[in-house]
Amino acid sequence: MANASIDTAITEIEKLKPDWATGQASSYKKNVLKLTKERSKTLIDLIESSEVFFSSQISYNTDVKNTIWNDSSRKIVDDLLNALTIENNWDKKTLESVFENLMNQHNLSLGKLIQPVRFVLSGLTYGPGIFDTMVLLGKEVCIKRLATGLKELN
Repeated sequence: MANASIDTAITEIEKLKPDWATGQASSYKKNVLKLTKERSKTLIDLIESSEVFFSSQISYNTDVKNTIWNDSSRKIVDDLLNALTIENNWDKKTLESVFENLMNQHNLSLGKLIQPVRFVLSGLTYGPGIFDTMVLLGKEVCIKRLATGLKELN
């Protein structure tokens, strides 16, 4: 899929799954595919990895939750939610700065910090870069998902 054009990918996805990204702007669909296309080998992979950008509700796999979610990850997500809520800028540089502060605060590597955040935001343990994902989802969606995830995963 990495070699297909974005427009071709959208056309093929919509043939295979007509309700994919229903009601979303064409520009948003293209931005989602720009992020997810490189890591997708098949059309099905692309559909699965892009769904998180169109879903209003995230479902959490219990087995993954039991592996990732604990008191430490709960605290990380809670601290991130608090930091993001007061942030006025919503761009990659600002998000990187917020994560860097959290890394120092929790004495963790970026990878250890990203894992529970990605899980809460997407229900997945893989995906495109976390900062690009968060910028594309937008502040309102990220804050809502982080808050909802904290409630649902407790």
